[in-house]
Amino acid sequence: IYLGRLSREEGDLARARRLLTTAVRLAPGSSLAARELAALMLADGQPDIARRFYVRALEIDPADRTAQGFLGCALYRLQRYDEARRWVERAGPGEWQQCAPPLPPPAPVPYGAPGYPSPPPT
Repeated sequence: IYLGRLSREEGDLARARRLLTTAVRLAPGSSLAARELAALMLADGQPDIARRFYVRALEIDPADRTAQGFLGCALYRLQRYDEARRWVERAGPGEWQQCAPPLPPPAPVPYGAPGYPSPPPT
């Protein structure tokens, strides 16, 4: 896992893929292996595959803030902004905030929608 991370950080994505794929295959219950393979996929421009491995890491360890935050980044790149916002906020502050620019604000609720007051009388 750590050799895979180092390879990714050094830009050797092919070697990182071999190492991390092997790590996930040998340790399918390792949230760290799943998270590192997700990080590789995100770095390689494959946010949907990254999303799947971040979800897998969180199924193993739901408290993994790093996986939560970077899941938000993957979702942002997939233009799933509301979900991305929730995951980034859930993770709290961390380095994942650098990978996703500030998310657009949520859509305004129109007057008269459930839970929103009616417009003022004229």
